[in-house]
Amino acid sequence: MAIKRDLVIIGGGAGGLVVASVGAQLGLDVVLINKEEAMGGDCLHYGCVPSKALLKSAAIAHVMRQAKRWGIASVDPCVDMTAVNRAIKAAIDSIQLHDSRERFEALGCEVITGEACFTSASRVQVGDRSIEA
Repeated sequence: MAIKRDLVIIGGGAGGLVVASVGAQLGLDVVLINKEEAMGGDCLHYGCVPSKALLKSAAIAHVMRQAKRWGIASVDPCVDMTAVNRAIKAAIDSIQLHDSRERFEALGCEVITGEACFTSASRVQVGDRSIEA
């Protein structure tokens, strides 16, 4: 027997999290299904956030090298990639707090970890759970 919900969202990436948040705030009965325990999707963990943090480190090093153009003593910075990677991880961890299971459960979403599979036009299966919306 399937449980019935107003809205089932597959994927806790940027788009899915926005839809889940808005749906819950509108009073809908929302289920958010994410394959991984950590939500945030590719943007948070592999793409947007890590790449922008890396670009920021590169931009700072570039400014330090070019400072003489602006009347400031230039330096050739020693780039410590271990420290750069720690900064990238810190950026991800900071945002992850807003993308957490706990936050979305507090908004009223049911969060299920697992892989969703459509069994009909209005039903998905996650493990042994069947959800209809």
